[in-house]
Amino acid sequence: GTLYASKNGKEPKKVGEISVSASYYNSYSRISEDGKTFYFFKNIVDNYTPYGDLYKYSYGSKPEKVATDVMVYTFNSYKTRGINPKSFVYQQYTGQKDYDTLGDLFYYNGSKSTKIATDVRY
Repeated sequence: GTLYASKNGKEPKKVGEISVSASYYNSYSRISEDGKTFYFFKNIVDNYTPYGDLYKYSYGSKPEKVATDVMVYTFNSYKTRGINPKSFVYQQYTGQKDYDTLGDLFYYNGSKSTKIATDVRY
């Protein structure tokens, strides 16, 4: 499918193409607290714990990849209203072990990701 963005009723702009499974998992996409940035997934691997490439998009700019292999359910800034664009965490899929999913935990500050833990069980 095609992902579009519209601002204040203006003509929608094409953001990019996403797969059908990405469309389903993009229900886990988030809008920033200030409403200026939209975070979404592409190239989702649909397994026991789905993961894919996390992108951010601000109206009028090109989508920018934040990280690869982000576990869809772990992308969170623990806010009730949107994502804090300068402070959120996510887990990057690294594999399976003993029926558990493993991933490295990252902190994102709005421009750079920093690994804060390795092989965290999900």
